Amino acid sequence: MNQVLFVKANCRSLDQSVNVKLYHAFLDTYRKANPSDRVIELDLYQEELPYYNDVMLNGMAKRRKGSELSLAEKEAVGRVMRILDPFVAADKIVFAFPMWNLTVPAALHTYIDYVSQPGIAYRYTPEGPVGMLGSKKAALLNARGGVYSSGPRRSRKWP
Repeated sequence: MNQVLFVKANCRSLDQSVNVKLYHAFLDTYRKANPSDRVIELDLYQEELPYYNDVMLNGMAKRRKGSELSLAEKEAVGRVMRILDPFVAADKIVFAFPMWNLTVPAALHTYIDYVSQPGIAYRYTPEGPVGMLGSKKAALLNARGGVYSSGPRRSRKWP
């Protein structure tokens, strides 16, 4: 049995978004093909994670060093760990998101800030950063609308 973390970063409804239809189709198919796997769904728009901030940075750094935390830092570290723990525990991670304005939604970027923790997700070495989470498998489910090329479907000519 695998634990699958399904991270959804889209505030749109099923009738408004091709992405959301893709997510539902994937989950339905995955669950049928892998009935013993445990799927944990994390909707980043329901979570409303605050942006990663100075209190979180300081608190996580103190936690790594084993230093005493202020009350605000304890609360901030607790918030980060509540998001980080399922990421670390998952065998497989699925990121489901649209492309908005040539990038990922801010909620997904914020989530990445939470889970990208030195000493947990990666460590620094003389050769550069090295991952610490083993052989997790990840999948990206992404669809987009709009025109993102200079090909025949371009919407306007740029100088």
